[in-house]
Amino acid sequence: MSDIITKVNISIGDSVLEFSGSEAFVQKQINEFKELIYGNLKPAKGKKTKGKLTGEQTDQGDDSTKDTADNQYPNVIDYNGQEIGILRTKGKTKADKTRVLALMYLWAKKQLGVKLVDKKEFVALCIQHECYDESNFKVILKKASGIAITGSGRNYSLRLTVPGLTKAKELLENLNSGDLNK
Repeated sequence: MSDIITKVNISIGDSVLEFSGSEAFVQKQINEFKELIYGNLKPAKGKKTKGKLTGEQTDQGDDSTKDTADNQYPNVIDYNGQEIGILRTKGKTKADKTRVLALMYLWAKKQLGVKLVDKKEFVALCIQHECYDESNFKVILKKASGIAITGSGRNYSLRLTVPGLTKAKELLENLNSGDLNK
């Protein structure tokens, strides 16, 4: 049986990370350093770069349309083009989690230039975070300070108000620093 050595070199500025060993070991090291690696990669405009470890290619062309945002809160928000992932949230009840998630998600969408978020899009995010309460959903959002509901009936959108913007930034700063109590 032959031993296959996998080797990965990653250059970030003047620094180089190098991992070598079995494929499983290298993958584990990449996962351990993923935040450092992806948090510091800024590809040159017009260049094709590896997006994910799966080999997916992304085009980082000119910035004429806002396709991604500068991530001020990498421990909480993950931008992938126009897609947003919320990595960390808080709340003891489904209602609390829904309100917190709404503030953070609407703030992140606003950074991409999107002011209104369709209810269906936000419902999908709540389902993903296991905080969707179908029977009380709209009531929960109506009671949330900093969030405005536009539209009526079952078809409505959400937007962040000015006080909501401030509240969302405070929340994101606390969660990004690891402070789950504020």
